[in-house]
Amino acid sequence: MNKISSVDFPILFTVNGPKRHEVIITSTTASIRELSAQIENLVANSPNSQEFMVKYKKQGPKEKVIEMKVRWSTEGRDPKWWPQSTVVTEDNIDAVLSLVERSGVGKDVLEVTMAAGDVKA
Repeated sequence: MNKISSVDFPILFTVNGPKRHEVIITSTTASIRELSAQIENLVANSPNSQEFMVKYKKQGPKEKVIEMKVRWSTEGRDPKWWPQSTVVTEDNIDAVLSLVERSGVGKDVLEVTMAAGDVKA
């Protein structure tokens, strides 16, 4: 299989719904593990991705990514044939990130589900 050349691009992601969000620079060749680690580190310190009333919450285990999916923009795509979302897996991450990069900045959104504790992505 031919490996796609690496291109860095920004992507908007949400955490457990639309209120918690952030923007990162990632690469079309990032692995699930690399992307998850980048998101987990940013979420831990970003004011945009903090839970409501977090300053009053008892400190617990660090949040871990348990699922990522892309919510596809319908702009320029036929909604009859194009899916609303795609779960990101180790098998499709290169293709998914390449499609997001090529579709245009800010059109597609990475929806991240996170949970506290030792959960594997």
